Amino acid sequence: MKFPNSKVADIAIISLLMLLCFADASAQNTLKTTAQSVFTVLYEVIGVIGAIALLIFAVNIKFHFLPNPMKHFLQTAGAIFLAFSVVAIVQFLKTAAGSQSINSL
Repeated sequence: MKFPNSKVADIAIISLLMLLCFADASAQNTLKTTAQSVFTVLYEVIGVIGAIALLIFAVNIKFHFLPNPMKHFLQTAGAIFLAFSVVAIVQFLKTAAGSQSINSL
């Protein structure tokens, strides 16, 4: 079978691999453990980068390295808030989807 677009073939292969992974209980547990560790690392990375950025822009408020330092500080705080919000929403969806058994579907 020849696919007209390579993206279609990529999606088909990924779908097949996901189906095979969800068919095996040990693969499900491995994927769940991997997803939990990835989200833990994401929280840590976003937290560290956000803390460093806020610290830099807080120092900027004191010493005025950039024009309008309060604007930059608030933009940085807003970006960090959005990053944590996206990760929290994905974590919530992962938890909600994980609470339903794949075998009952």
